[in-house]
Amino acid sequence: MSFLIDSSIMITSQILFFGFGWLFFMRQLFKDYEVRQYVVQVIFSVTFAFSCTMFELIIFEILGVLNSSSRYFHWKLNLCVILLILVFMVPFYIGYFICTNSACSFPVSYG
Repeated sequence: MSFLIDSSIMITSQILFFGFGWLFFMRQLFKDYEVRQYVVQVIFSVTFAFSCTMFELIIFEILGVLNSSSRYFHWKLNLCVILLILVFMVPFYIGYFICTNSACSFPVSYG
């Protein structure tokens, strides 16, 4: 039962951090951002949420807030997800946007 309560605390905090990341991106970081790529906003907000959750887990470790095994599980899960995002998703979308933008400026002729 303790693991379910700890997991609900972590999921709730990640949802709140995602919302704060979305608001920060939209209102402060890129308030005059004209392109409005939805994927960029989501990736930024997810990365922001998992980074804040890692910091939250460090604070929970110092204060002893959650169960030790639950903190360890969520630490490993967050670390794997944030590494997946930063190592695979961000470079993939950078390459994708470079290819799509260069394809628009350099038309390909067949024949």
